[in-house]
Amino acid sequence: MNKIETSISTTNRRNFIKNAVLASLGFSILSSCNTEELFCKQEAVEGIIPDPNDYLSLPPGFSYKIIS
Repeated sequence: MNKIETSISTTNRRNFIKNAVLASLGFSILSSCNTEELFCKQEAVEGIIPDPNDYLSLPPGFSYKIIS
């Protein structure tokens, strides 16, 4: 291999490893989040009317229709 090929393959490996580490870090941060708390906070917003069917809580004046 010449210097150009070696340089390109090293850069690609470095970028791959860097991106793999960043993706793993992102997934680990997301998995440590308590998603139930995030969704439960929606009910604490003033003006949101809880949906009796527990599909989608909306502000007054809004409605939804399930198509399928």
